[in-house]
Amino acid sequence: MDTSAYAVEAEVEAGHWWFVARRRPFADPKMREPLSADAHVLDIGSGTGNSLRLLRKVGFANRVGLDLGDDI
Repeated sequence: MDTSAYAVEAEVEAGHWWFVARRRPFADPKMREPLSADAHVLDIGSGTGNSLRLLRKVGFANRVGLDLGDDI
């Protein structure tokens, strides 16, 4: 993938209903309740990292993203 496309993709992911809905469980404190802030979280297919940024924002310290690509 052309690395310049990541900026466009990240912008779309930030507001598109599909990606927003996928991140909603982590944004809702009641859904995160069973997990401690030091839980290890692996985001497979992390793409542009929007989910990882949300996880950081809500307090998860141990998060890792995994994505396959030629330019990553």
